[in-house]
Amino acid sequence: MNKTLTVIILFCLALIFFSSELIAKKKNQKNNSKREYLIVKPKSGDGIQTLFNRYGIDLNKESKSFFFEKNEGKFFKANGLVVSKEYFLPIEIIKLNESIAKSIKKKDADYIDLIAQYNENVENSGIKTDKSVIWVPLFISKIKETKIEEEKLVTKMYPIFGEKYQEVKQLSNKLKNKVFYLVSGHGGPDPGAVGSRSGYELNEDEYAYDVTLRLARKIIENGGIVYIMVQDEDDGIRDNQFLNNDNHELLIDGSIISPIQKTRLQQRTELINKYYQKNKDEYSQYVVEIHVDSRINQKGIDIFFYYNPGSDFGEKLATIMLNTLSEKYEKAQPGRGYHGTVSARNLHTLRESKPVGVYIELGNIQNPRDQIRLIEPNNRQAIANWLCDGLIKGLRK
Repeated sequence: MNKTLTVIILFCLALIFFSSELIAKKKNQKNNSKREYLIVKPKSGDGIQTLFNRYGIDLNKESKSFFFEKNEGKFFKANGLVVSKEYFLPIEIIKLNESIAKSIKKKDADYIDLIAQYNENVENSGIKTDKSVIWVPLFISKIKETKIEEEKLVTKMYPIFGEKYQEVKQLSNKLKNKVFYLVSGHGGPDPGAVGSRSGYELNEDEYAYDVTLRLARKIIENGGIVYIMVQDEDDGIRDNQFLNNDNHELLIDGSIISPIQKTRLQQRTELINKYYQKNKDEYSQYVVEIHVDSRINQKGIDIFFYYNPGSDFGEKLATIMLNTLSEKYEKAQPGRGYHGTVSARNLHTLRESKPVGVYIELGNIQNPRDQIRLIEPNNRQAIANWLCDGLIKGLRK
């Protein structure tokens, strides 16, 4: 091969190489130009660190470099932010396509979970409201807590909880845009299961109602909306061991509770479905019904759950709530063991209510140990706290 031919071949190879590089570079630039990044306005007094903290992203070398490059010319002295200007954050916005994995075109399960947790976090904090898109921080290695906007947290008065507990301060948005229809078992002419202790009669409807009120208050603290289907305006949250028994509970709309069981159940589900129709376009909705079991053999039982047969989501939610209680018991009473169960049962409320539901039995009102779970106000509060934690976990997943 002569020298001239060799030079020509080398020149052609070099040309092909540089052409490929140029094509790849242009293609990359074209792809980058299509990428959409989150644009935000700072608040008065914001610095870069504060802004990044609000959106749950790290201010590291890479993110800082991106921020200054994309927002060149928008800073006053010492890299201060200008309230009137808009800034690109190192967060890519991607249209949701069935799943996060498909949307971001990644197969790394840990990374997908990280992005899922991040989006859940910013949605719960109220910062991200559009669920049709995914926010993907460009330089993410761990989840940071986002700052919940103070103006979104409110304190309201709820007389139904009684004078001591009527003021409720919202603490988080973890249950934002979620509606809960809370049904305490029996009430009105029907006290439900009846037990006795130390000369006092224990009525199921009173103890189920007290736990229901405590759960309602916890849900409101976490940004949820509650409909308390059975109400007693004279009995707020009570810190007594032995709760006074009465029969003047009414339904949420002021209706008298029927003495006929079938009618009584229909009254409640009809009301739930009425409110469901009103709320279905804005909120996700759930039913939680709380009872106390009665077993003549006085066998002790742990809190257990029912779901409607065929309801996969009902089963999953009940299972997560049960697992949450198991974890809580292990921390509170190591070695105690927890033997609650989850099973399907064709119950009226679960079957006839349009929202998915879980049905909870708190214990055996005839068993002395289970009675302690019911009569101690701190125990009733713990149950409400744990059930709320279970709802938060279950609905997050």
